[in-house]
Amino acid sequence: MKISYENNNLKKLLSSENNLIRKYNKEVSDKVYQRLAYLRNVPNLEKVSPQAPYRRHKLKGNYKNYYAIDITKTLRLVFAPPIECRDSEYNLKDIQEISIIKIEDYH
Repeated sequence: MKISYENNNLKKLLSSENNLIRKYNKEVSDKVYQRLAYLRNVPNLEKVSPQAPYRRHKLKGNYKNYYAIDITKTLRLVFAPPIECRDSEYNLKDIQEISIIKIEDYH
């Protein structure tokens, strides 16, 4: 899948292992890189496992029609499908590009 970033600060954070370690820790940094590699290597959102350890799930509320995957028990990598897929019915197989929105503990 093609991955883009919501903003340059997020791109900078997720592109630097040192920045991630400073903000979180080595374990989280390693898991973030594993998740990003996994997302890059699947052809579409349907292939992202809804089972642990990734646990793809659709969000509600302020993030309605966005998705997340688990990084740790509390941290999630939040991402959005293309704009045309956010407000309509769509097939997960058709989503081949995502935009990373944030890493968040939304519990």
